[in-house]
Amino acid sequence: AHLPGVIASLTTKPVIAVPVDAKLNGLDALLSSVQMPPGIPVATVGIDRGENAAILALEILGLKDENIAKKSIQIQKFDILFTGSGETKEDIGKCITFLGFKETYAGGDIIIFRPKSESESLFLTYALNSLNSQKQKIAMSKGEIIVHIYSSKLKNLYIAYPPLEEQKQIAKYLDKQTKKIDVAIELQQKQIEKLKDKPQLIVGSIGRILELTYMKKLKPHTE
Repeated sequence: AHLPGVIASLTTKPVIAVPVDAKLNGLDALLSSVQMPPGIPVATVGIDRGENAAILALEILGLKDENIAKKSIQIQKFDILFTGSGETKEDIGKCITFLGFKETYAGGDIIIFRPKSESESLFLTYALNSLNSQKQKIAMSKGEIIVHIYSSKLKNLYIAYPPLEEQKQIAKYLDKQTKKIDVAIELQQKQIEKLKDKPQLIVGSIGRILELTYMKKLKPHTE
């Protein structure tokens, strides 16, 4: 969790932190990223929100400066974007489908894959984030403190590749199911927030009952 802060102290380039839910529900990682001293800014996204970090990076890179544009690649809608570096091997090579409309450019550690169609893009994003793909990407990654993966390695990924019509159906089904899961998670988080207040309410109620039942005035001690 301290790594983004260390990097930010050594460079003037923007640094984006992605807190990971490893301990204390990710709050330790979140606080260590947002509570930076003056002069060392770190842009921090939500806990386990690597996709937001990728989008934020693209927005930062999406400048209209011609010199920057010449050194970068303009992203098209439905391009698949891979994270080329990360803090852990599990973070490496995660990908999203770019669905934006703004003129946006990417470079640096963003690896771009351009599918032939919209349907292929949506299916491949699921396939390339699957457990099987993740295991392959972990094996391909290099580094310890900062882990990297390269486009030359990603080209060697093996995935199941059904006909296009089946890809459409699979992507449609997974979209539907993941939305259901997101809703369920949101509802569960709301329930957890409500439950967090219950212990305090119970303790307070028991304390009040004890006060009403057994409370006596304290007599001053006299010798």
